[in-house]
Amino acid sequence: MDLEAPADAWYVFIGVSLISVAVAGVVMGLPTGQAPNADSAIEQIDAVAGDTYESKASADHNADRFWVDSKRIGLKNDHGTATESVSFGTLSPVYNESSNLSKVLTGTKAESVYTDKSAFKSDIESARGKSFIDGEPQWHSASGKLRIRKVIWGDYSVTLVDF
Repeated sequence: MDLEAPADAWYVFIGVSLISVAVAGVVMGLPTGQAPNADSAIEQIDAVAGDTYESKASADHNADRFWVDSKRIGLKNDHGTATESVSFGTLSPVYNESSNLSKVLTGTKAESVYTDKSAFKSDIESARGKSFIDGEPQWHSASGKLRIRKVIWGDYSVTLVDF
């Protein structure tokens, strides 16, 4: 009985070892979680923004950071970034929990919070101005809960959004 290894066995061993290391490297490089689902968020936002009356909605999400401008949203977490555009209306972010916009988002009538419509519009423009600086998105911390409210004040309509 011959107990010696064939002369080419060490080539096979090295080849299989290299392939194993390459496969392990590919597997280790795969993401371990999901990127934010901007499609789902935009569907919720469009459902509220497309309504003919004031309405609101909320949903959970997995984004850590976000930005909102008048027509788009951006979501980001450790696994990726996603952006989407709305089909209906215009958006305004609500970045500050203690702001007047936050009070309106949570259900208080805009007419009760603001002295006039121009003050309301001014807050909306100020909030939108925090979305981009020099063309670069400004990411804000997300809470894990998407909150949306469409507000109508006379002939003016806007959809408030907070993540």
